[in-house]
Amino acid sequence: MKIIIAPQSFKGSLTAKEATQIITDCAKNIFPESELIGIPIADGGDGTLETIIDATNGKLMNSQVKGPNNSVVQASWGLFNSKNTEKIGINEIISFVKTCSGISLHDRQCQQIFFLQCKQDESPS
Repeated sequence: MKIIIAPQSFKGSLTAKEATQIITDCAKNIFPESELIGIPIADGGDGTLETIIDATNGKLMNSQVKGPNNSVVQASWGLFNSKNTEKIGINEIISFVKTCSGISLHDRQCQQIFFLQCKQDESPS
């Protein structure tokens, strides 16, 4: 029997690669005669950059950029070798700049004010 194991990351606890390895190791104990194929996946959200970097043997890079409140923050991006080097060049860059936008960069007090304002706006008139 062939079993494909293709999990996403478990937000805040496991990367897709780690989850794939753990599930594969457990499945080996239950189905020792099976062919197990591990394929870490991502849906474009958290963990996508790391999953692509792992799959392409790329390199995770960091740069300083300005965030939504104009403060300097670290942004992660990936560098990896392209299979179509004659068309695209030697390297492609994926700029999933997950740290330079979004409410996660605002301090906790600002987040709470935003949440309360949203709740107030949703209340019936």
